[in-house]
Amino acid sequence: MSLEGQHIGRYYLVRLLGSGGMGEVYLAEDAPIQRQVAIKVIRSEVTPYPNSSSIQEMTRLFQREARAIAMLDHPHILPLYDYGETTIDRATIAYLVMPYRPEGSLALWLRQRGSSTHLQQVPLHTQDVVNFAHQAAEALQHAHDRQIIHQDVKPANFLIRINQETPDRPDLLLTDFGIARFTTTTSSASHSIRGTPTYMAPEQLEGLAVHATDQYALAIMTYELLTGRPPFQGGLGQVMYQHVHAQPVPPGTFNPLLPPDVDTVILRALAKKPEERFHSVSVFAHAFQVAMRNTDVPIIVSEPAVTTLDLRATLAISDVEALQGTTRNLTLPDGRHVSVVVPSGVHDGQLICLEGQGMASEGGRSGALLIMLAITPSVKQPVVSSMEETVIAPSMAYPTAASVEPTVAATPPGSFSRPNLRSRGSSRVLIVLLVALALVVIVGSLGFAFYYVTTNRQVPIVNTNATAPARTASNTLANSGPTSTTSTSSDPYTHTGTLALNDPLQDNSQNVDWMTGTNQNNASCVFVGGAYQSSQPLDGDFHACFALATDYSNFVYEVQMTIVSGYAGGVIFRASQANSTFYYFRVGQDGSFDLRVYVDPQIDHSRLLTSGSSPDIHIGNNQPNIIAVVANGSSLMFYANHQPITSINDSTFSHGQIGVVAYNQGGMATVVYNNARIWTL
Repeated sequence: MSLEGQHIGRYYLVRLLGSGGMGEVYLAEDAPIQRQVAIKVIRSEVTPYPNSSSIQEMTRLFQREARAIAMLDHPHILPLYDYGETTIDRATIAYLVMPYRPEGSLALWLRQRGSSTHLQQVPLHTQDVVNFAHQAAEALQHAHDRQIIHQDVKPANFLIRINQETPDRPDLLLTDFGIARFTTTTSSASHSIRGTPTYMAPEQLEGLAVHATDQYALAIMTYELLTGRPPFQGGLGQVMYQHVHAQPVPPGTFNPLLPPDVDTVILRALAKKPEERFHSVSVFAHAFQVAMRNTDVPIIVSEPAVTTLDLRATLAISDVEALQGTTRNLTLPDGRHVSVVVPSGVHDGQLICLEGQGMASEGGRSGALLIMLAITPSVKQPVVSSMEETVIAPSMAYPTAASVEPTVAATPPGSFSRPNLRSRGSSRVLIVLLVALALVVIVGSLGFAFYYVTTNRQVPIVNTNATAPARTASNTLANSGPTSTTSTSSDPYTHTGTLALNDPLQDNSQNVDWMTGTNQNNASCVFVGGAYQSSQPLDGDFHACFALATDYSNFVYEVQMTIVSGYAGGVIFRASQANSTFYYFRVGQDGSFDLRVYVDPQIDHSRLLTSGSSPDIHIGNNQPNIIAVVANGSSLMFYANHQPITSINDSTFSHGQIGVVAYNQGGMATVVYNNARIWTL
């Protein structure tokens, strides 16, 4: 419910300015002194789990934000006018009152500038970026000196104030200390993972932010201002992986007009280890200013530089090849053949970058060939010969001048062909059947044909792993109901499980008590159209729907997931809905995935266990994916469409409920689920 037209104390709320995971911001009038202000409010129902502990946590974070801003007094930090709490319609309202800046944020200012048809005539210049970086660093240094780490440095969190003397070079005002950390505290909250993935330092992804974490984020922002793109792009899982493992391309690659020393400064501030960055954020800003001295060139790069084309692909290798190393020949879209040496000891999700092997632009520059390794467990037959040729379809990633975070499209499934044992197995089956038929015709003996088939028992064993039969079995279950369990009594993953749940998810008739209903945030769990649907309208949040009457320890959990809208879906397992603790395996519509474990009632407290992307995940909306988890003791394995995509050992939880999820990042999330099955091990 909107609060427009309501009074909070002496403030009259005029209209909504924006909303997010931490509340809403309204334009308001301070009537006694006739001044417009911005009021940030948080209501008790702004949480996907409306229980007393989560409400207390949200309120605690809000109070901490007020306390952080109150400690700061700097010309480039938005000040705090007032803080208070009130009750409206029996809902508790906490609010912050701050100055209203009608010019909006730096992100908005850059977008408006970028949409101008005269942009090429009035581009940003490098000294504009120097000015922005200097102001931002001053504000952050002021906060650091008072033991406050912002943790969410990005263009959207800097408001601007137009300076009449230099209207093209506005002043910055740092705002939104909602997830700021006090380094003097030692509570468990200091290890929570919060922030915006594009700008998050590696240590922040582990919940261990330090002062240098803000320096890393400012370096990302500066890189983006200089080149028109952040250093790491792709889906959520891809970006997080690159922050930890991939080296950024020097900004001079995208803007050759930059002095060489700029690359050195930016890359040092983007070092993976905090201790390898500059001593402080102000030292970084000074070094950047020195590197840019006597240089003032446009930051909008020329056309040849922005048409550089990278190729991205995922290469499947066996765990034996990962251990010993291997060599692959790849065929690129233009017919070129590239030999890729995979060194020994590589890990799942590791990137191999071959500079200059991507597509060439009209200006003669070539992009890189970026190969992500996907390691699959060994099977009885060899996965692939060491020199088998793989064909790669292009995945275009143009560096652009827009200040946006584009999603890199994953390569279409099958177009760069992971070696397919299933297809080979199906071919052998067809050959055997044709031979058998020929023998029947030639010999005219049904008895001989029967003898031939029954003495070649490896044929049905190979065929059980084929994609088409697996999907047919799943569809048969959906049509025949929960009593048809003969063909699925053993699971298709370990082949040892006993079918314990076979729920087509058409209704709540399987005695597992799937959650139904809508919470105060309009997130819902509902049976509709013969399927089970989870939805989440709140940007940056997920909504979990639990099967409350389940409790499994060692099991295989499989469900068909279709992302109708939004960023991601996924499954929850070994959960306690009452305590808000669980494992959460998220699968994105861009082919990315990650696994987190939530360990206390504050839903935003989690640990990232693994992340990556896989060509076996069907990308895009309205694309069904069969997601499966094999949990046996501390061993956790994950599958997409019956293909292994990652595994990990973790013993945080040993048993609990199952569930499904909808995750909103940038748009309403609606995810539909069918055919949930559990095999106990």
